[in-house]
Amino acid sequence: MRLNFIGSDIKTKYIIQNLAWRKTTKFYRDDREFLVFDHDITQKMERREIKEKANDMIIVTEGRLGPIVSKTTPQQDIKKFQNQVEKVYTEFLEMIKNL
Repeated sequence: MRLNFIGSDIKTKYIIQNLAWRKTTKFYRDDREFLVFDHDITQKMERREIKEKANDMIIVTEGRLGPIVSKTTPQQDIKKFQNQVEKVYTEFLEMIKNL
């Protein structure tokens, strides 16, 4: 199966800058498309918008969202951040599960 990559962010400047670097890695294949577009994940995305971007895709998420956590971050703040990030991922996955 030929998989394309689709990416969105509220600000795609750094994604676009990293595409040049990505082409230099062993993972790059020139028979794949990497489509990026501006979108705030907390806002609704219509199904047709995603379907217009790619037929087969891989969804890649950020490994780290939210504020930076350190040893001195209070446990209650860490829990709050975890809940916020989980909510973002859950709502996004719910939104696209029936595409």
